[in-house]
Amino acid sequence: MDDLVTRRVVQSTHVAAIVQFDAVVVLALDNPAVQTPLVLEGTARAIWERLSEPHSLDTLTLSIAEDFDTSASAISDHVQNFVQDLLDAAVLTQVDDK
Repeated sequence: MDDLVTRRVVQSTHVAAIVQFDAVVVLALDNPAVQTPLVLEGTARAIWERLSEPHSLDTLTLSIAEDFDTSASAISDHVQNFVQDLLDAAVLTQVDDK
């Protein structure tokens, strides 16, 4: 995960995502191993929506902490683990800064 900390992440272009009530339902289209849609609510939805544009984990964590009135240090590990889960599900991708 150390590599993740130094790079930016963004929504993959190969996903289907729909808003369903207070949630976003996301499915990786190019990962046959993941056939179950992800239902993202609350902070998970907020993270997903922020990642329509590339963000570093630091800027993402600060933004989410501000919106949910908490400290970045309190949620940093949770955000990093969740982003890694979304990368593993192939609904996010890492962006190289060149």
